[in-house]
Amino acid sequence: MSSFPLFDLPSFPLQTVLKCMDPTQVVELSFLYIHFKAALRTFQLPAVSIEWCIGGLQEAVIVDFGSTKMGFFVDEYEFESEEDKWNIGGRKVDVQRSTSGKGFDLNPGTDSLKVLESVTDHLFKILKIQKCSCEISGQVDIKNLFIWRFSTNFFNFSIHYFYSKMTPEEMTWMFENLEFHNAILAIRMKNFKYTKKVNTVNIELQCLDWVDKNSLLGMGYSNISIRFAPVNLNSFIKQWMNNQNDALESFYVYDGKISHRKNKIEEGIPMTQSIFQKADYQLRARSTSSDIMDIQRATDNRFATVIFSSSIRQTDFQLLAWHEDKHFKYCCRETKKRFGIPVKP
Repeated sequence: MSSFPLFDLPSFPLQTVLKCMDPTQVVELSFLYIHFKAALRTFQLPAVSIEWCIGGLQEAVIVDFGSTKMGFFVDEYEFESEEDKWNIGGRKVDVQRSTSGKGFDLNPGTDSLKVLESVTDHLFKILKIQKCSCEISGQVDIKNLFIWRFSTNFFNFSIHYFYSKMTPEEMTWMFENLEFHNAILAIRMKNFKYTKKVNTVNIELQCLDWVDKNSLLGMGYSNISIRFAPVNLNSFIKQWMNNQNDALESFYVYDGKISHRKNKIEEGIPMTQSIFQKADYQLRARSTSSDIMDIQRATDNRFATVIFSSSIRQTDFQLLAWHEDKHFKYCCRETKKRFGIPVKP
């Protein structure tokens, strides 16, 4: 019995066959057979996202197809079991199936980033990728990182530079040339302030050395999170009170010591018992507690709900600003009526 002549199929029937196959098998075949790769390039297989993990304990490129994921993981140790050799970017690379069954381990020998760049180049030629994400840990050459060849726009972006040095020039280049939807920035930098807005919708900060605290809440971020960094919450709340027509929806702080200075946080800020129901904010709140108050600013009469939450594991603070066009449609009937919003019968 002869094998099925998959590579001899015309373009349209081939697309139909490939859509019925496991996408991870399709990608694997594209690395093994040049003709198969060429056929894929004519229509490209859809993929939800691609993620790069650079500089951490294990560098990788991970593709999410929605129904399944597959990764290409750099392994610097010699493989104990028998491996294959793939031609990746013009060089022979030892490859074996990952023990997790979710992709392949690569042993490039040297220059792992060059191999990941070649893998990325291959994937972008055969896949139609919707979103990109990136996680950087440790010291890397930011300006010359190969990833920027393929995308400068990222849905999720995180960088951890607590124990490595980043120069002000590198930080400025990164923030002025890259765009994010969600950004997690764990960067230590003394004697430098970045005073412009980072090109992101939502931002999480794990160090405030380089941040312009006086204008943070008015920079146009939708959601701001601060973790493990000491902050003057009283000052931040007053900053929000003095703003007008800002984009901020949520301001969250976790540092483990908030409950010990709650009175100082509220000092000089008129707060009243919340008029919102738990159902109004439970989808937005990181946590809920009985200590929930409202504040209202005079600049535009916008309300915000302030939540202090304390438990054995964590103590945190959250300010939820209420935007009529975004949040009130999810509120309960009583809240809508209180604010004069039409309620369906």
